[in-house]
Amino acid sequence: MNKLFEDLVGAFGVSGHEEEVRSVIVEQLNSLEVENKVDNMGNVIAKIGRSNGEEEKRIMISSHMDTMGFIVMYIEDNGFLRIGKVGEFDEAAFVNNMVEFENGNSGRICGTKDSPKIDDMYIDLGVESREEALELVREGDVCIITSNVIEEEKNIIAPALDNRVGCYMSLKSIEKLIENKESLEKLDKEIYFVFSTQNTLGGRGARAAAYEINPMYALVVDGENAGDTLGGSGKFSLGKGTGIKFMDRTLLMHHEVKEQLEKVYEKMDKKPHYIFGETQGDGETIHKEGVGVKTGTLVYPVRYKDTNMEMVNYKDIEEGIEVIYNYTTL
Repeated sequence: MNKLFEDLVGAFGVSGHEEEVRSVIVEQLNSLEVENKVDNMGNVIAKIGRSNGEEEKRIMISSHMDTMGFIVMYIEDNGFLRIGKVGEFDEAAFVNNMVEFENGNSGRICGTKDSPKIDDMYIDLGVESREEALELVREGDVCIITSNVIEEEKNIIAPALDNRVGCYMSLKSIEKLIENKESLEKLDKEIYFVFSTQNTLGGRGARAAAYEINPMYALVVDGENAGDTLGGSGKFSLGKGTGIKFMDRTLLMHHEVKEQLEKVYEKMDKKPHYIFGETQGDGETIHKEGVGVKTGTLVYPVRYKDTNMEMVNYKDIEEGIEVIYNYTTL
């Protein structure tokens, strides 16, 4: 795991609090001397190439920076923290795990019953009063579920891989573009790489970015559930490559983007996986913005998605970088 990947995975980034992730991304873009800015939603928007203002040559590639977490709703007199969810996930799966706040303080997720709902859960800071708790956190503070990062020969296991892996893929494809002077000089289109905020809250950052950029095409880069564990479908497996998500709950992929990606895979002498996704992503809001955006999604397989021990394969990451790079140079 190189330093960029390590910094992205280790950065605090609950939805609406993506500052640490954003700092890593901006630092990398600045080191590559890539034009970039941060908009009012906190999105990082990097621009490469030029098209003389032709709308059909304006492309947006979006990877969300944020991850799910918990928010402090109320502090009880005895110092326990009543909490809410930031994002949609199975909250009961995190009972008895440790959480960390943005200021570095930590606590333990507890439940008052088996298989609790969020109203049955609280955080124990190890204090005895509301006053003591207020010295550590405040109502409205957010926290992430902590875990170790485990590097294996083929895979990495860590929290927040969805979608820091997508951010990493986009950054490395930008690096390849910058290093390949010939491809960069031939680039007759405007490529806007967006590192978006608040995906887990309904793709709010991506929506604002799409409104500003007004692209003809958009490619979303995101993680998707792997189906290669016991009881799974086996259709999307770690180490077997990336996929084209042609449909999910909120987006039917535009056929032109699908055809573009198929050309990329053909050029790479690869066969894509075709995925029907059960989740939703930034494409939900992007494709409806303005007069409409032709949108599709490139996905990589993630085992144990939306947990604090997600698993991703290194080969899939490398393939994703190549797909994005070749998509920009079509």
